[in-house]
Amino acid sequence: MKTTWNLVTVSAATAMLAACSHTVTQREVVHEQPVVQPQVVERVTVVQPPPVMQEPVPAVTAMPYPSARWVPGYWNWSGNEWVWVKGRWY
Repeated sequence: MKTTWNLVTVSAATAMLAACSHTVTQREVVHEQPVVQPQVVERVTVVQPPPVMQEPVPAVTAMPYPSARWVPGYWNWSGNEWVWVKGRWY
């Protein structure tokens, strides 16, 4: 009976040890690089001068009020062509 009991104990211990297994796994760490967005820099270089002024200065008698000052017109580059901005009283 004692031999049977020892055999059962050894068998149970073997079964328990067999169930307790240890597996070593290696983790792979992935570091993703951030996506670098391209930067677009747009520079406009105007290679031609604006045309000559088109607008004469109006007579002083046409002032809308006594402290008004005449701001003359000018050529303004609009991105693809010169555009005349007319003068005004200020």
